[in-house]
Amino acid sequence: MQKAIAEILLELKKRLKTPFAILDKKGRCVLQEKLVEKPARCTVKLCGSEYVLVAELAREQLVDFSLLLEELVNRRFSEKLMAFLDGKGDIIEDLPCPCGLILIKSSGSFEPEPFIESLFDEALLAKTGEAFIFIIPAADLDELKETSRALYQTLAEEVSSKTLICIGGIARVPQELPALYRDAVKALKFAPFIKTGVLYYPEMALERLLASLPDESRREFMMEMRRKIQFLDEEAIKTIRTVIDCNLNLAMAARKLYIHRNTLMYRLDKISSQTGLDIRKFKDAVKMEIFLALNEFQQ
Repeated sequence: MQKAIAEILLELKKRLKTPFAILDKKGRCVLQEKLVEKPARCTVKLCGSEYVLVAELAREQLVDFSLLLEELVNRRFSEKLMAFLDGKGDIIEDLPCPCGLILIKSSGSFEPEPFIESLFDEALLAKTGEAFIFIIPAADLDELKETSRALYQTLAEEVSSKTLICIGGIARVPQELPALYRDAVKALKFAPFIKTGVLYYPEMALERLLASLPDESRREFMMEMRRKIQFLDEEAIKTIRTVIDCNLNLAMAARKLYIHRNTLMYRLDKISSQTGLDIRKFKDAVKMEIFLALNEFQQ
């Protein structure tokens, strides 16, 4: 990242009258300036990483200058990153890879930037419309999914606003990031239907199909299914969801529900008698999966 930061600092140097230098954690110069007097030092966070600012300023002036420098550098980097992801700017070749790209949209005035930065030592940010793009350390897709789910759970517990996280994927080289960004944006288009949760566009074939159906067809199906399941309680719905998530593997579903397999069988028999749907059968399970997906659309 030092090449990109150095380029931005050189741009800013022409506008800022205060002489200053920037060092990395190992004391190597990122931007060198000849300073006459004994300079003061402080830490600044530029593009997700900590650096040392050196300038001939009093302590209070140094703090103010460091805040200004952070704001200018990070804003300019965000602009360059957004242009690159949009295919309108130059490649930022020294982005840390492998890395994961996620897009976060929250309702209300909550801005996730400080929260994300407190969780990740090196998180890069760009903003597009009402959503924030974060590039975070991740070795593979499974790790990125797990991180995204944990992040969503934390945001859901800590923040009252509704949050949607769209996973772009893993970039092995910086050139792969624009395509990942496009996938995350495609997933974000489902925000009017799926207002909260974690989405990954390549795994959203069912949601994409359902979104393309006429409103009337969706309503008719939902009315039919609601008549069937109107007497089911929350425990029954949770049981159905778990069995489907476990690909109808009853032993796995029983473990996830912390119940004996015989107890699960009893619940499924009861659901079948109440609804006429036996989700142990593939066709009935598909109907329930479609109902649950459409139900998320309309929440």
